[in-house]
Amino acid sequence: MRLKGKTKFDYILEVLSMLDKQPQLRQDLDEVARLLHISPKELNHLFIDWCGTPPAGFLQFTSPEYARFVLKSNPAQGFLFDHPFKRKKELSKPVINIIPMSVEQIQSDRLIIHYSMANSIFGTLFIASTSLGICYMAFSEDEDKEIMMLKQNFPHAHIRHQPEEIQERALAAFQPGKSTDHPIPLHVKGTDFQIQVWRALLTIPLGTLTTYQNIAKKIGSPRSARAAGTAIGDNPVTYLVPCHRVVRTSGEYGNYMWGSERKLAMIAWEGAITRGKD
Repeated sequence: MRLKGKTKFDYILEVLSMLDKQPQLRQDLDEVARLLHISPKELNHLFIDWCGTPPAGFLQFTSPEYARFVLKSNPAQGFLFDHPFKRKKELSKPVINIIPMSVEQIQSDRLIIHYSMANSIFGTLFIASTSLGICYMAFSEDEDKEIMMLKQNFPHAHIRHQPEEIQERALAAFQPGKSTDHPIPLHVKGTDFQIQVWRALLTIPLGTLTTYQNIAKKIGSPRSARAAGTAIGDNPVTYLVPCHRVVRTSGEYGNYMWGSERKLAMIAWEGAITRGKD
């Protein structure tokens, strides 16, 4: 289909925004297509191309009922996520390790950060890395804004536009099933508590969801769900550290630093590729 200057993901976000404001349109996808100025056939092909599932199939993964089903179905919730509930598809994923950045590294004027901009299935990415690993990754089209953020967080660093092999490796994480021979190290700035929380997020399998309370339990601090939620919101490496897989106990998907509709799309996409038709 002709995308009329938009990406497929742009259309996905428009559909989710439209359905959030007018939930009754879930029952009339032809009208959704008309409001997007495309045909129902084009809408159908758009979703199939993007996630392998028609619109109606995709939308089943966007409801609180689905989130509650996933939370209830996973026997490992609140423990170590060692035995996630069986899914229709087991997809390989990269091994991701967190290397905490030391105070000396943060304050050193020898710290060099290279960055690049790239396209992903969920929108434009700003990716930054040190010699030891990815230090920052965000959904953003505003290069200047992200450079300013890096300068605020690493005031002594030398920041340069330069794509790196580790950045290319990070992009492979958006293609489940692709060969993942090399681990992806993350070299991030954070408190001991934040690092604990972010490492806990890495244990949530693709296509699975958990709650803020369960993350707090996993790090051995069951009463710190609110603090864990704050640390989750401070995650500096989107998607690789899957903070989008944390939802409220009610099944509501909640807020997301890079947009609630993007979070909804990410969860539904993962549901579609792990539970959709083989």
